[in-house]
Amino acid sequence: MKSLRKIGLIVLFILPSLGLAAEDLPPGCVKQLGPGGCLGKSRIESIAVSPALSCLHLAVNNCNGGVVTVQNECTSSFVLGEIKIDVKAMAPKDSIELFRNASGAVKAKFSSGNFASYSPAKDDRLSIEGKVGNVNVRIQYTKTKPLCE
Repeated sequence: MKSLRKIGLIVLFILPSLGLAAEDLPPGCVKQLGPGGCLGKSRIESIAVSPALSCLHLAVNNCNGGVVTVQNECTSSFVLGEIKIDVKAMAPKDSIELFRNASGAVKAKFSSGNFASYSPAKDDRLSIEGKVGNVNVRIQYTKTKPLCE
């Protein structure tokens, strides 16, 4: 019981003094009272999709390092670099992540479930252009460095 109080005091007093609130931290940086499934220490911030298409749904999942789930309900496939997301109305979503290859170019790849593999040493603003039919679509976001040890 005393250790729970100590954790509570740390969260209440130390994190705000660092300018961070518990809800601002990735799940892997916040002590959990029981077993938890989210262990990510970095995250995706400030995602933007332009133009916004009502048939293309993107959402951030920061559970395990930050991936983007994609639901394509358009009439054409969504092609993003070397990956293709087919039309899947009411089907499971695909998870993708953006990363920099060895030459520094931004690429897209399918992620392994909700687990991200790209973890930059410093915050990285990533941007890539794809197509839905003949419409160019740009996705950009910031992938943070790990926010805790």
